[in-house]
Amino acid sequence: MYNAVDVASYIVGRCANLGRPVTNLQLQKILYYVQLNFLRRFDECAFWDDIQALRHGPAVKEVYYKYNIWGRNEIVPRAVQSAKETFLEKDRELIDRVTDACLLLDPWELVERSQKAGGPWHRSFDGNLDKVIPKELMKKYAKDH
Repeated sequence: MYNAVDVASYIVGRCANLGRPVTNLQLQKILYYVQLNFLRRFDECAFWDDIQALRHGPAVKEVYYKYNIWGRNEIVPRAVQSAKETFLEKDRELIDRVTDACLLLDPWELVERSQKAGGPWHRSFDGNLDKVIPKELMKKYAKDH
């Protein structure tokens, strides 16, 4: 189990190294899909930080606040985190696969997909900015889809 900020830092650095820097909006959706895929594949969370159901989709507040200085612009990492020191190889490989798949999509398509009717965000969002998407709801959705 990892910290969402560490996972996000790794993703930001990796995307920058690939020449595909991400925005905070994209990063939030990638984290959401990383969490769903960990629940589906390993039956455990990638990170314990709560994912909030916000207007533009799922978001981890701690990560949002760390990168919100970039606004809508692509995030330029200050330092790239070494995956070998932080993540188990199987975990890093899954994070990489999810990230690569998300990078194939337009950022607003990622938003739309993360807000899919019947999905965890859709079932949790009620306009309240502090509404947490329950991990058990994400786990059930991941196993069923």
